[in-house]
Amino acid sequence: MNVEITSIITTDLLRELSFGVREALPRGTSVNEAKQIISKRDNIAIETIIDTAESNESASNRVVQFLDLLANDTDAAIVKKILIVSHGAFLRNLLNKFVELPNKIEKLANCSITHLQLQIGPSGSRSFQTVYSINSTSHL
Repeated sequence: MNVEITSIITTDLLRELSFGVREALPRGTSVNEAKQIISKRDNIAIETIIDTAESNESASNRVVQFLDLLANDTDAAIVKKILIVSHGAFLRNLLNKFVELPNKIEKLANCSITHLQLQIGPSGSRSFQTVYSINSTSHL
């Protein structure tokens, strides 16, 4: 299948959520537990450790900024198919904030594919008219 690529947009808006001091630690580790682990591992005082974790609100704002970027890009506005390659936090925020779903998405499988149709109106309005698949791993 030949697909004509008319525009490639790269942006750090698609980056993974920053987990701050909990980065690379088991899921469910609290900030205080993470600080204790780092303090012991690096032999530094707990009170000097600053958590730089990104909030879900910040990640949601990045989704809005990305959709604004698409809506304002004249090439993207005429493209029928848009491929977003990103991490789970970005896609979860996009799905939970902009797609009408019966249940909130809590976790996406590694390497899963979510296929949506984004409509960008003349005024830059955006909506997801069609959901083809969410969290599909049928290709694995």
